[in-house]
Amino acid sequence: MEPGLAEAMTLHASERELRAIVDCVDRGDAAERWEEWEHWDRSFHQLCIAATHNRLAIAIYDAVIAVRHKQPWIRLKQGHTDRDKWRTYQSEHRLIAEALLARDARAAGEAIRGHLTKVRAKMLGY
Repeated sequence: MEPGLAEAMTLHASERELRAIVDCVDRGDAAERWEEWEHWDRSFHQLCIAATHNRLAIAIYDAVIAVRHKQPWIRLKQGHTDRDKWRTYQSEHRLIAEALLARDARAAGEAIRGHLTKVRAKMLGY
C-alpha cells in the first residue's frame, strides 16, 4: 500500500509533517529496546501515511495497524528484530525520509518498496 502512496506523500505533506517524519527516524536511531523500536517503526509508517492527507488510505492503514499489533504477528515481528536488523530498518527509513524531503515521489516509492520487501523477506525467512 505505501509505495503506491509515495506521490501523495510528496505532494501533500506539509513541511511540518516532513520534519516530524525525520524526527521520528532520529528518535528511532536512539532506541535501545524492542518496545522502543516498535514504537518508532509504527510511528514512522503512520506519519508517512498521514502525510498523504488521504482519509481512505489513513483509515485502511489504521485497520492494517490494528491487525499488525495483535498476536501472532507482533510475536513474529519481535522474534525477527534485533539490534542489527533495527539499524538496517532505520537506514531504510532514513532513505525514505530523505526522498520525501526532496519531494521525489519516484525515489520515495522505490525506497518504500525496497524497505517493505526486505522486511517481509527477513520476517518470513526468505
